Amino acid sequence: MAIFSALAFILGLAVGSFLNCLIYRLPRRQKIAGRSRCPYCHQKIAWYDNFPLISFLLLKGRCRTCSRPISWRYPLVEFITATGFVFLVYFFSFPPAPSPLSSYINWLGVLALPFFLIIFSGLVVIFTTDLLYQSLPPQVIYFLTLVTFILLLASPPPQLFLHLFAATLAASFLAAIYFFTLGQGLGWGDIKLVFSLGLFLGWPAAITGVFLAFLTGAFVGIILILTGKARMKTAVPFAPFLILGTTIATFTNFSFWQFP
Repeated sequence: MAIFSALAFILGLAVGSFLNCLIYRLPRRQKIAGRSRCPYCHQKIAWYDNFPLISFLLLKGRCRTCSRPISWRYPLVEFITATGFVFLVYFFSFPPAPSPLSSYINWLGVLALPFFLIIFSGLVVIFTTDLLYQSLPPQVIYFLTLVTFILLLASPPPQLFLHLFAATLAASFLAAIYFFTLGQGLGWGDIKLVFSLGLFLGWPAAITGVFLAFLTGAFVGIILILTGKARMKTAVPFAPFLILGTTIATFTNFSFWQFP
């Protein structure tokens, strides 16, 4: 188990480095291909300065050329991705049951772990871009939706219908809020994201995930207002709360409702 965890951590660091590239370039509509550059001096980063997490520590968090500080976002995303990979390997070794995680394991078998690694990686990008730039990358959302739908074709027939139903219901709920509030607080990106997450979670876990997102979002919003860090009309990124609710609904059997 220790060997698999170590390999998962190393793989997660490498993937996290690529996710940092997506997080920086997608909101700026830059090409994904190409060498990384310092955002200040625009000098290409040498290969020996591009080792995930290690290079940041060796360079003491500064660019080798211009000595400007490197954002803590880079090592943080790499470490979180690596840690997430380790936890996924652990959970797939000892899956909680019943849960959406155990359901995917039942019908996907060995494909379930790489599928969850892809979903997790995409959610890291979405979470971070919305938190930093209040922007959701549609390319990542569409990709996760497509991958989920394709793999759901391998599920028992009723499951595909239930997942599509959950995705449509969750997206319709957010769309109703969007039109009722005239687009204040929610955007079309959130609606697209909740459809993708609903397709992933299925019924009734998707509904649990959405309600948890609203509860945690409301709680954080109240805290920010009481501490003077936000006002009633301050825009707060909603995707991180959707992802948090999805995470809880994925790895637990927690539900607001029990259906026979």
